[in-house]
Order: sequence, then structure tokens, then C-alpha cells
Amino acid sequence: MGLELWVALTTALVAAFTTYLQYRQVEGTLIQYNQAATNLVNVQTWWLALSGEEQAKQENVELLVDHTEKILESELTGWVQQMQDALAALRDQQSKQLVERTEQQEKELAELRERQKKDQAELSKLRNKLETTRKTSLPQPASAPTPPARNEPGGEA
Repeated sequence: MGLELWVALTTALVAAFTTYLQYRQVEGTLIQYNQAATNLVNVQTWWLALSGEEQAKQENVELLVDHTEKILESELTGWVQQMQDALAALRDQQSKQLVERTEQQEKELAELRERQKKDQAELSKLRNKLETTRKTSLPQPASAPTPPARNEPGGEA
């Protein structure tokens, strides 16, 4: 019964590790390395199989250099492509994150504006209430009495 648990655990770990390696493209990288190494060994074997006289010929030296450069260029091209793909993926990820952050900030800004409108409406209500309270609770100034009409001397006969 204890063995079944270990078999299941081992299977799960192997599956997870295999998935991770596929994600990291380790298999493709190893194939490229092995191909480049095999090609370099083949060039080396060809060169070493040549006699000293054949190795001294400019034509064979140029072939050696050309083949070696092509192999290394192919390897470099693979690395460059892999790096470009990684950079493109990184840019896509950063772009998505930027869009998400911008959308979140726009949402927060809209919420703040809505809150500001509510606060302004509440402030307006409070100002009106305060004005109404002031008008009703403050004593009104008494109106000044009208002075009596004065009789002018000599006005009565």
C-alpha cells in the first residue's frame, strides 16, 4: 500500500519535470547543441584526415573557415531567434500588465470622480441647510419707528 503512494508521487514529479523542460525548450536547445557539436567534430575529422600538404592549400583553409563559421553562425542564429522570441514575450507581458494597470487606474479615477460628485452634492446640501438655519434662527432687526409728523410754526391759522 505504501508503494502505490511512491509510484504516484514519482509519476507526478516526472510529469511536472517533463512539462517544465518542455516549457523551457530544453529539448530543442540540446538538439541544437548536439547538432552543432556533431558538425564541428565532422569538420575537425575532415581537417585532420587531410595530409599536411592538403592542409596547407588555401582552398582547404578557406573551406575549413567557411564550414566552421556556418556552423557557429547557425548556432548563433538559433540563440538570437530564441532571445528575440523571449524579448517579444516579455514585451507582450509588460504591455498586458500596463493595460491592466491603466484600466485599474481609470476605474479608480472614475470612482474618485463619482465620490467627488457625491461629496460636492452633500456639501451643497449642507450649505443650503446652514443658510436656512441662519435665516430662521437669527433675530430679525426691528424696523425703525416712523417719526411723528412735525408741525411747522405758523402753519396753523
